[in-house]
Amino acid sequence: MNIVHIYPKDDPAISRYVSLLPTSFDDAGLGYPDIIHIHGCWHSLSSLTTPSALRRRIVITPHGGLQPWILSEHKVQQILEHRLVGRAYTLIAMGQQERQELQKLGWNPRIETIANPLITRTTTTEQFVSEHLRIYQKVMDSYVCELLNEESKQTLRALLKAGITGDRRWLGDMQITKAQWRPLLLYAYQEGVADVVARGIDVMGIHAPAINTAQVDCYLPVNYKQPQSQTVSLQELIKLTLGHPTLRYLADLDSKLRQSDIDEEQLAEELKNTELKAKTARLMQLLAEQTALDEGFMPIAPLNDKQTQVLRQKLRERLKP
Repeated sequence: MNIVHIYPKDDPAISRYVSLLPTSFDDAGLGYPDIIHIHGCWHSLSSLTTPSALRRRIVITPHGGLQPWILSEHKVQQILEHRLVGRAYTLIAMGQQERQELQKLGWNPRIETIANPLITRTTTTEQFVSEHLRIYQKVMDSYVCELLNEESKQTLRALLKAGITGDRRWLGDMQITKAQWRPLLLYAYQEGVADVVARGIDVMGIHAPAINTAQVDCYLPVNYKQPQSQTVSLQELIKLTLGHPTLRYLADLDSKLRQSDIDEEQLAEELKNTELKAKTARLMQLLAEQTALDEGFMPIAPLNDKQTQVLRQKLRERLKP
């Protein structure tokens, strides 16, 4: 994991602080994207103007730069500052007073506190570094669907199908690196399909690393709730998934559509007489992409249009903090 620090080189206090921190460390070759750790405000945040930089995961240590008396001196710049602070994965306060001020400011609810060993004896340099490494890992364990490469996405898709059908005959061998397993298993847990993926792993006879995903610390949306399997009718599940598209609901929908007691002709006829027809067709497209549902089990042909992209975007960004 590579950590890039942005800070005012002419500020000796911040420069010394940054000198204690790692710029990179060996994390079993995880291949994660860099984290940009910004120190101070106003000068540093304004440098994040390129699309490449804005796509990076950002951590901010304000060094007191967001205190009320400082904010009053930068009223014109506050719009830009507010936006960038809000999209950071976390803010790191150096004490409880600064933390309280950041909470009052309300620009970002994700706040960590790490004491500065250069100005207090309540911590050591070793603890200081360890806490930063913990936060960096926490950042990388958040919104992990963004970290899945194409091979991992295809593996997840195959594991979901194997877990739902209990059949591996149509599936080829899958090999992903140990590093790729972590975001895949974390995503499965956060989307409530860890049980389905575990069955798929068993069906496929794959050796996956043992990761206690329930104990992994990460940042999640404020209103996050882990999806649970639904024991409702097919029509109710379709409506539920349209309102709140999650991988769990899609897996349940896939499973129901594969059941032999589904009267597909009757369901298709019902959909023709309701406004659910186009909406359901879009769900069939998502099922083809996410769980590899075959068209033979679809009551209606899949539809890929702009509204399908809206559903796809909702699914992809559901876990974004």
